[in-house]
Amino acid sequence: MTSKTPKKKPSFPEVMDELQSRFLLNLPASELASSERLFFQIEQCFWFYEDFYADRFAHLQHVKLNDFARQMFAHCSMLKPLAHRCDELFQDFKTYQRQVPVVGCILLNTQRNKLLLVCNWKGTSWTFPRGKVNEGESDRDCARREVFEECGYDVGDSLSPTQYLELVQQEQRIRMFLCTDVPEDYAFAPQTRKEISTIEWFGFDSLPKKTWSVMPFMSRLKRWVKSSKKEKRTTSYDGVNDETFGNGKADFSVEEMFSVNERLTGQKFEYDGNPHDFGKPTSRPAATRANAPIFNKGLAPVQILTRPLSAPLKRVEEETTCPSPSPPRQSTGSTPFGSFQFDAVDIMAVVT
Repeated sequence: MTSKTPKKKPSFPEVMDELQSRFLLNLPASELASSERLFFQIEQCFWFYEDFYADRFAHLQHVKLNDFARQMFAHCSMLKPLAHRCDELFQDFKTYQRQVPVVGCILLNTQRNKLLLVCNWKGTSWTFPRGKVNEGESDRDCARREVFEECGYDVGDSLSPTQYLELVQQEQRIRMFLCTDVPEDYAFAPQTRKEISTIEWFGFDSLPKKTWSVMPFMSRLKRWVKSSKKEKRTTSYDGVNDETFGNGKADFSVEEMFSVNERLTGQKFEYDGNPHDFGKPTSRPAATRANAPIFNKGLAPVQILTRPLSAPLKRVEEETTCPSPSPPRQSTGSTPFGSFQFDAVDIMAVVT
């Protein structure tokens, strides 16, 4: 029985050889012509070193990007002639990075009262899903890519080219597209390594601490939400209605509506374009003895129409003898309340 030979731990020079072969030696001359393009590749070396070497082997230390760059310039024969300019080139790269536009999305739930934030890997700040625009990439494509990489959510083609909030900070353009109706129960998950630690929904007025990059957008975001709600009132039942009715369209015409109302109320309604009179019946049938019940004994029923305060409700005493018949009244609609007519829109029930 043979035992497996333990894997040899790579030395730091061996790791640097591997990284320069993977990321630098086969680059075209155009990638080495500017400090920006060169340091983009060195940055890729750095992240690979952190993820696959420093995390796995305790003897390989975690370092910062500028320290890693110095060591790569000192090790790589192709970069050694520029080693004395390493710090200068690094500062040029940082300046360039601050000028590259940043694009992302503000993801809102259906009610538009919550937004989705992501926390960086070290837990030092919360922000919207966003990132730098790649060369030749449109803003919308960048926003879609960044949201998917950081949240695992694909906004598809839902982003409007005109619905966004934008500001400029220290010469850097930051644009956030507005994406609504994002399901709160979606299983968000980052698709990249060691970039996002937490993804969470927050109410507009209950944001966490460390949201420096979020706060400059909040006042304008609230105004946009308020304006959009005036155009379309969104309720918590919208999603339920969609699940119930799908995309079907209503086939209940105005004429059918009036017909059903007439059968239910016994009144015929018409609409002449005047909203102030709409709902008032065209004919007002008077109450008749046939459909008006007569109350002779016991407590008077609950009043339907308001009565003067000076006329309190009186109890009708129980009669022990048959009263003498009284002459019939002229009105055929006699009730304990007299004859009255209901207005279909102004009925008021008063219980005392």
